[in-house]
Amino acid sequence: MEFHFENNQLQLLYGEKIAGYIQLADLPKDEGKVILKTFVDQDFRGEGLAGDLMDQLLQLAEKNNWKLKSQCSYATHYFENHPEYENYLIY
Repeated sequence: MEFHFENNQLQLLYGEKIAGYIQLADLPKDEGKVILKTFVDQDFRGEGLAGDLMDQLLQLAEKNNWKLKSQCSYATHYFENHPEYENYLIY
């Protein structure tokens, strides 16, 4: 398992295959990122990979001093279940 971030997409790779990704967009004035979509390939669902992607995104947010805004139902649900990450969110 390997993570790759490029062009506002955080990918989770298993070998050459993209197992899942989070699609992002830039917020105005370099405030951070909007989470647009979380996707896990059908072959990899049920293994907790969406949560792994969110964990990696939070590490990137901390490293890059990003705030996050969710327009993705999975990410919104993730933050509701992990209030300890509320400090990363902007509304």
